[in-house]
Amino acid sequence: MPRKTITKQQLAYEKIKEAIITEKYKTNQLLSSRELSEKLGISRTPVTEALRRLAYEGFVDAVPDKGMFVSEIHIEDYLEIYEIRLGLEGIAARLCAKRKTDELIKKMDSALSTYEKEYRKGNYLKAIHKDNEFHSLIISGSNNSRIKKYMKIIMEQCGRAVTLSASDPERMENELIPAHRKIYEAIAAGNSEGAEAAIRQHILDVMDFFTRYQIKHRYSL
Repeated sequence: MPRKTITKQQLAYEKIKEAIITEKYKTNQLLSSRELSEKLGISRTPVTEALRRLAYEGFVDAVPDKGMFVSEIHIEDYLEIYEIRLGLEGIAARLCAKRKTDELIKKMDSALSTYEKEYRKGNYLKAIHKDNEFHSLIISGSNNSRIKKYMKIIMEQCGRAVTLSASDPERMENELIPAHRKIYEAIAAGNSEGAEAAIRQHILDVMDFFTRYQIKHRYSL
């Protein structure tokens, strides 16, 4: 199978995103497309496109007449987004368990296995990508066009929230991986109530993490 060629825009996106996640680029730091272009060895156009994508996902703030800056973490926004996910993704998991196919279960198993493997190899960005793929498969498996439409918007707004939630390796090992396994097993067994309960508990746990993170870092509720 031929290896997929990564575009310059995608490469710039991944490099800048990783630097933000690892706090190599600090909150409110100016991200100059010229400087990034020189540092990454990538022309300015794909770097600018990458910054726009990161701004859309909430990693970067575009300030008129000033430029692009690493965005602040707004826990209140994450909690609002996950309140919506709590309802919609819970329904999606219930429907997915009812409407699952063998092909869907294979894809979910593959995404989850790769998620665990990449995490244990220390490839956290690749693990997070597979986390997103796993949740996207649940949404797709609901076979409900409106849930897919609304959840697409919600998932696009969860980029930094997901990476923050998975930023603690110990938490990923002890909480996130077992939670995803429980969701998968319920869906694979066709247990619609169990699938909904498992994913709702997972989302509630993530929301609790955000709340504790907020208190720890002295953000006001």
